[in-house]
Amino acid sequence: MTELPTTTNKHSLAQYAAAIGIDWADQKHDIALLAEPADHHKHQAVEHRVIESTPQALMTWVASLQERFQERKIAIAVEQSRGPLIYFLSAFDFIDIYPVPTVTLKKLREALYPSGSKTDKDDSRLVLDVLTKHTDRLRPMKPESAEIRELAALCEQRRHLVDERTGKLQALRDACKSYFPVIVELFDFKSPVLCRFLKRWDTMEKLQKTRPATLRKFFYANRCRGDVIERRLAAIKDAVALTKDPGVIHPMKMRVFVLCKQIITLFEVIDPYERRICELFEALPSAGIFKSLPGAGEAMAPRLAVAFGEDKKKFQSATDIQNLSGTSPVTKRSGKSQNEVLFRWAAPTFMRQTFVEWANHSRKASQWAQAYYELCLDRGDRHNTALRKLAWKWQRIVFKLWNTGELYDEEKYVAALTKYGSPIVAKIEQLAEPA
Repeated sequence: MTELPTTTNKHSLAQYAAAIGIDWADQKHDIALLAEPADHHKHQAVEHRVIESTPQALMTWVASLQERFQERKIAIAVEQSRGPLIYFLSAFDFIDIYPVPTVTLKKLREALYPSGSKTDKDDSRLVLDVLTKHTDRLRPMKPESAEIRELAALCEQRRHLVDERTGKLQALRDACKSYFPVIVELFDFKSPVLCRFLKRWDTMEKLQKTRPATLRKFFYANRCRGDVIERRLAAIKDAVALTKDPGVIHPMKMRVFVLCKQIITLFEVIDPYERRICELFEALPSAGIFKSLPGAGEAMAPRLAVAFGEDKKKFQSATDIQNLSGTSPVTKRSGKSQNEVLFRWAAPTFMRQTFVEWANHSRKASQWAQAYYELCLDRGDRHNTALRKLAWKWQRIVFKLWNTGELYDEEKYVAALTKYGSPIVAKIEQLAEPA
């Protein structure tokens, strides 16, 4: 069965008047309720009911729980960590929410129901069983502040939009190569200037009929100066059309038109995301810590701040965030497979991406980070494995900074590595030697 999160959670069923497992769906929610769960060994009957997933039905149900249990604490386990149901339940102080990993329930269901049978009622009971039998292995959700939650959502949405824009730009590059290859020579496919250019000149014939003065005026208006303009004008003059077949050119013109419209829209919508992210991030007390990290920059620093959050009690040690983000491996001990080290699959993808991507950026701004990465490659690690190991080391450093409030100091850290005779120092010196 998939490993439940390791935690030092001190919560127990004794503090709860009821334990509830919910199998949620778009139209309805199946609910399994056990009153006085601390005495579950006495085999009390589990109550089952179904409610609609509308806000009115949920509010009526929560009100009935308040009245029945006189606002004593209630534990609710749900097979999700965010979404409308989580947002709704988070508003009530007397409810503790326990997210249960989807993979855990899937493996447990396969073990208990090998025939593959599945009902919503059984699933709600399964969620309740995980809550009552493994409370010490689950971590109650403590919602972050509204600002952190907004920042987290915006960072993730921005990432999806940037990925979408990257995909559209690659499609535009492929389209241009198929009928208008000089465009690939003229422009970096990361700038909105490219789309503005293609809206005016979408074929070689149209471009070469344009006077150089008109092209110069366009480039000046789009902040292009000096030798770059002359090189582009020369390339346009010397370019040869790849094809004059209208059966190729006309469909590709339409393709380019559509892609340019989409890319321009994405550039426009990403800008307000970045402004709001910057505004929220700058207001955080810990912003200085994450801004001081090498290679973090405007995109990664807010994502790192979201990964750590505001609650200093959320992580008892660096190991907690390393396990949660999936940068630390899993050790398997079973039969002849003793101490087999495996990739930790059960981790939030966006959080893992945040740390690994930042580790890659840090190599350009931190001597020891690049040296450690090179050491990992020397030992036979692949690129991605080396980056995960580097992210793992960074998490230990940032965890301490996050707790103490200190800013990162590269010289101080390298001095500590030197004091303890780390092989990273020798690698730094090796990389600094002239080739």
